[in-house]
Amino acid sequence: MHSQDMIEILPGTEVMKDHDGIHLIHANNAAQGPVLLPIPSEYSHDPLNWSKLWKTITALNQGIFVILSVVTNLSIAPLTPIYMAEWNKSLSQVALLTGACVIALGYANFIIVPAADVFGRRPVTLICGAICIASNIWSAAAKSYGSFLGSRVLGGLGAAANESIMTMVVADIFFLHERGAFVGLYFWCYFMGLFVGPIISGNIAARVSWRWFFWACTIAQALNVIAMVFLLPETRRPREMQVVQTRGTCDQAGPQTSTEKADEAQIETANSVDIVLVDQYLAFAAPPYNWPPGSVGFANFALVVGGVVGLAVAGPWSDWVIIRATKKNNGVREPEMRLAALYPFIASALIGLTIVGVGFDRHWPWQVIIVLGFGLVGVQVVSIPTIAVTYAIDCYKPIAGQIMVISTVCKNTFGFGMTYYYNDWAAKEGFTPPLMMIMGMTVGFSLLGTVAFPFVGKMMRRWTRASKVHGF
Repeated sequence: MHSQDMIEILPGTEVMKDHDGIHLIHANNAAQGPVLLPIPSEYSHDPLNWSKLWKTITALNQGIFVILSVVTNLSIAPLTPIYMAEWNKSLSQVALLTGACVIALGYANFIIVPAADVFGRRPVTLICGAICIASNIWSAAAKSYGSFLGSRVLGGLGAAANESIMTMVVADIFFLHERGAFVGLYFWCYFMGLFVGPIISGNIAARVSWRWFFWACTIAQALNVIAMVFLLPETRRPREMQVVQTRGTCDQAGPQTSTEKADEAQIETANSVDIVLVDQYLAFAAPPYNWPPGSVGFANFALVVGGVVGLAVAGPWSDWVIIRATKKNNGVREPEMRLAALYPFIASALIGLTIVGVGFDRHWPWQVIIVLGFGLVGVQVVSIPTIAVTYAIDCYKPIAGQIMVISTVCKNTFGFGMTYYYNDWAAKEGFTPPLMMIMGMTVGFSLLGTVAFPFVGKMMRRWTRASKVHGF
């Protein structure tokens, strides 16, 4: 490469080494260190210039908020028989308690994300935390089905921040080469709350009462809000801190239609674990397993272990894949290079979901279903969204929050719809057909994006390079 004119700079394209007299800023001012993109300003209080410790504390506070808000609002599946008996309601009516929360959680982001852009990430997160506390108190004290349903809707409104704010914070304070690991941390926190929450709720209900589950969540979230008051700074960068990059580097802005399949992959991956969590209570509580609710919840530990493996592997693996491809491309990094890292996790989704569905219907030994099936589902449910959403943010960092709004609304609308048909479908035709549908959608969307976008992704980014959102 003899001239920078040979480098076609599009939103999402990054030049990761010095070219033709253009010298980039490297980590620790080391010539061989990673290039710092976005370019930090000269202001010491620029979030990009914060110490590694302060950035990590900020991310961990957001991560704890994500875990607690997910545990509180998406962990009542083990309590289904209790609610059916206490309020004399059908299975579908009790399923609506989760469905109403999920739909509120999704659509509230149409307000939360613009508010976070205008007023800042910190005040919006603190307000949402306070709403979660109020919802927990209402849930614990509810005396009727209608009252409890109302508390669930309020809880969804407060918990909605867990679907979008942390990815915005990650995009605010971390450089490009750090972003994948912390997007992975977000998804790990989200799914750990989803996996561990039912274990907690089922065992508290069995040993004390279901109301004490919400009192415990009230205490935990109050402590988290207090911690965030002191340890969650504002991360939104004022315009004067946003350095305009030269043509030798890259324009960081702008959403591209090339990432729509990445969002769809993330949506179906999340829905796949929701269905596994629903199925386990229907399958393991029935013959030949006949497990009590508390024991069923412990099956989630296999999902936890799989999630830990996915978190440990997905980030370093995808970074290695994209670094290797960047070196082959003479230091020019394209976001589509990351997508090749998805193949082993797509295979995990195919094998894991098949084992769960077929195993439940054919009454396979629980060791096979839980250790192998649940374990592989846990691996893919953290890894696929981490890589897909990191790809989307690499393409259009300025609207990281809006990316999550799109995926969250679609995911939660699908999840809400499942409350009306899924249980009846599984009861009538078995677990295999619905789980194969979810497996096909998860694998299909992921595979389509992984195969197609290395060829058409850059072309789509070229078509939309003049979009107004580049200036957000």
